[in-house]
Amino acid sequence: AGRFCSFVGLLVFLSVVAVGPGAKAMEFDMTGRWDLTVLQAQGTGNPPLCQWVGPMMLNQMGMMSMGFTGSMALHRVLGGSQCPAMLDGMLAGTIEGTLLEFSIYFGPGSGQIGQVAFTGTVMEDGQSAHGTWLNEASGTWSAQRHRQAVPALGAGALATLFGLLMAGGVLRLRHRSV
Repeated sequence: AGRFCSFVGLLVFLSVVAVGPGAKAMEFDMTGRWDLTVLQAQGTGNPPLCQWVGPMMLNQMGMMSMGFTGSMALHRVLGGSQCPAMLDGMLAGTIEGTLLEFSIYFGPGSGQIGQVAFTGTVMEDGQSAHGTWLNEASGTWSAQRHRQAVPALGAGALATLFGLLMAGGVLRLRHRSV
């Protein structure tokens, strides 16, 4: 019984440390639909001049390149005629850890905005992000990911599950042989 318990303990230990201590590598797959909010600053301490909201569709090009592309279509919810009624465009960006950078080229229907540089941070849960943007104007942005129907397990949870399944299998085999 002592050898058996040692073996099961070893399996559980290996399954937990297989990923390594603190090795929660921040690798986010940006693919999916996000709700994007963009605010144009009016000046320090003042309310925003313009606000747009709408969907942003992203497609990550693989975990190794950490690059992503996408499109977005926003409609104005705050601001007067100085703010374009629609902002739509194509984007390309990169993510490294929790830091992301992307540029959106706003199409002709978006007025004379052109290309805008966005920088920001993805939250550790991978479900939201926020940051700032800059071209001739500036402001802030935030995005919320549409939740997936089935939550995915991380590498550590999968390793633990594997270890527990292995231990259960060993227990079952041991019970059969008795």
